[in-house]
Amino acid sequence: MTGHSVLRSAAAAIAVGVAEFDELAAAPESVSFPPTVELRDGTQGLNGFAEVVLRDGSLYTRPRESRGAWRKVPTPGCLDGQVTAVSVDGNMLVAADRNGWIYFDGQSAVGADGVELDVLVWRADLVVAG
Repeated sequence: MTGHSVLRSAAAAIAVGVAEFDELAAAPESVSFPPTVELRDGTQGLNGFAEVVLRDGSLYTRPRESRGAWRKVPTPGCLDGQVTAVSVDGNMLVAADRNGWIYFDGQSAVGADGVELDVLVWRADLVVAG
């Protein structure tokens, strides 16, 4: 499976709750996770299909209310281990890094013509000005 298809699987799993969770790498056994994710804050979030947590700069996910195995969300090498905050709502996952850059998975973006775009790459073209 290519890096792009793994990212496609992660975005699809987080966005629409499909079976692609099993295609993601298992989380290391040394990382601790909550029994469930019930609230959103800068270190965890949820939507109708997935729970997402931030641990040691990396993102992990599993199907909502499954109590299943946690899986690592594939991110670009420059972002992996550098995430400091995460937000999940609806079909969008947003992450911030140590330098204040904001990244999003872009799932279900809609173009100016109203056509849904198939944008399944991490983007960093939005910067929060201080």
